[in-house]
Amino acid sequence: MRERAIRIHRESRPFDFQAAGSRRFVCARERELSRRRGSVSVRARRLSSARSSTFRGHRVSAGAQAGAGWPRSIVRAAPIRRLNGSVLEASLPDVRIGELCLIREAVGRSTIVGRAQVIGFSESVAVLALLGPAHGLSRHAVVEPTGGPLKIAVSMRLLGCAIDADGGIHETLTSPHADGERAIPRGASAQGACFDEVREVDAPRVRAPCAVTQPLETGVRVIDGVLGVGVGQRVAVLAQAGAGKTTLLHMIAAQSRADVVVIGLIGERGREVAETIERLREVDAGRRCVVVRATSDAPAVERAAAAASAMTIAEYFRDCGLHVLLVFDSLTRYARALREIALAAGELPARHGFPASVFERLPRLLERAGNTGEGAITAFFSVLVDHEDELDPIAHEVISILDGHVVLSSAMAREGLFPAIDVLRSVSRVAARVGSSDDVQRAYSVRRVFARAAQLATLVEMGEYRAGMIEDDDRALDVAQRLRHVFAQGAGHDASIAETRRLIDEALV
Repeated sequence: MRERAIRIHRESRPFDFQAAGSRRFVCARERELSRRRGSVSVRARRLSSARSSTFRGHRVSAGAQAGAGWPRSIVRAAPIRRLNGSVLEASLPDVRIGELCLIREAVGRSTIVGRAQVIGFSESVAVLALLGPAHGLSRHAVVEPTGGPLKIAVSMRLLGCAIDADGGIHETLTSPHADGERAIPRGASAQGACFDEVREVDAPRVRAPCAVTQPLETGVRVIDGVLGVGVGQRVAVLAQAGAGKTTLLHMIAAQSRADVVVIGLIGERGREVAETIERLREVDAGRRCVVVRATSDAPAVERAAAAASAMTIAEYFRDCGLHVLLVFDSLTRYARALREIALAAGELPARHGFPASVFERLPRLLERAGNTGEGAITAFFSVLVDHEDELDPIAHEVISILDGHVVLSSAMAREGLFPAIDVLRSVSRVAARVGSSDDVQRAYSVRRVFARAAQLATLVEMGEYRAGMIEDDDRALDVAQRLRHVFAQGAGHDASIAETRRLIDEALV
């Protein structure tokens, strides 16, 4: 009976010591609790001692730890355990995905030889990708977390500058004013909300989107006269290599009626970056532009960070109440950078070699553009395709997300018809909302003419159709040819919307 009573009281919670009926049982229970408290205390002392090892004894200042959503009590450094290409591993148990880390020359040294960003975890180590070349790193280097993600300083002083992914000024697009300040876009002084800020590049400010209702003049006849682009619309420009997409984007950037132009050159050749900057200087458009550059030889993390920085800068000017034109070249190379990062973090390839996280991060960037009512970001994203008739998964994903797409024809480019926009394959989902009824009817008439001419083209090439056989078909071929001459436009020619409408109406008569 006594043993049964003891067993019942051991299984009950909490213990009723008076009902146990034994002073010996109470003393045994007290000794057990005391032993457990001592064990916990010993483990705590051991953990504290382990965290005070040589390589983990460097603390980051409280200012470096500050940041929204990134609280840190103690942030310590660790040696590089493994370095493979631009990916390294270090024992950093307290870091988070996206956190920026500094790489110092050695323990006790203040010299910074590189930077890296946390992209994943593998067992007990953190996987980081370098933000720069691996040149200068040694076995003695240590990785020191900063306690926060990558940030960029944004202000009006960025206007007229070409910057890197972290906001460092690479060169200027135009000379500063006599008072040392950059040009303030029209409308900025009226808003009174343009202050210098430091923003996280991957933390967009949530804004309720508004409908696209106002038309945007791009200065390109075929876009303004047929497709119709609105303020705050997001458009993809799909083209094969050599079809003239970069030239078209330069025309839109130089001729659009936007307050600020942000150009993101992601993964482009260094020669194209230099040509873009030189062209902005020639047309005197650099005063209202910001160029964010990350050439093709930059690490994948730097290319991805440059894309996020370009969008962050555009968001800053949009929050100032301005209309921002974002020209993004190219979205395909941004997706390839995301693929490199994901594969380095250990993700498995999925659709056409792209891990699933790539298709998760693409809309996170694209949805940041748009119209908020107070300001707007009108974005043109270039997409490089291998075949015009068979699009890759990135092109399909982008088309399904954005508000329209412009398809460039390699055949038209070979004939010397620039911009080589294929009207029948290009779509604007806001054309009926931003244009008048006359504009919509004019666009339908142009599409009908090109559609009939495309049907007759095969018969003409086969010799099955000759001029004079059907009067309406002869007229369709003649009008289509006149429209091609109307839409042919040099890179330096800016066409007003009124002139475009008049020329199209004359060609349709």
